[in-house]
Amino acid sequence: MNRIVNKIVSKYHSRNPVDIAQEMNIKVVYADLGENVHGFYQYYKRGMVIYINDSLDEYMQLQVLRHEIGHAVLHKKANRIFMEQATFQVVDRYENEADLFATFLAISDDDVQEFIDNEYTIQQISNMTGCKEKFVELRVREYCKSKEAVI
Repeated sequence: MNRIVNKIVSKYHSRNPVDIAQEMNIKVVYADLGENVHGFYQYYKRGMVIYINDSLDEYMQLQVLRHEIGHAVLHKKANRIFMEQATFQVVDRYENEADLFATFLAISDDDVQEFIDNEYTIQQISNMTGCKEKFVELRVREYCKSKEAVI
């Protein structure tokens, strides 16, 4: 995942999801999506749209945007609602991949090194970044694995 995210960051010269969405020509719409929906991605007629719940705080909106950009990058033409209702495919894999993408986008290699240097726990990193613990753990593990390969 790090390779994919680094390619996006390098191409668009940013880790900011707002900048990345703009550069990718993704229309971002902030709207009332109810209590249970944070956001969703839609591919329609060769256009990409991300809907973000406008009742979320700005910090959470950015995390949701990272996640939905993950769908745009990893599952560009996948229509989740269609897959769930018409094909009965399990979409958990897609959600996990988008969460992992969001985590790698939110936490750079330099950030991981700083967290390690300061002896932060996975839970502390999760709380600071808004990323789910299981994905933070994968992020840190992959970083440490890449460092071992270099040494």
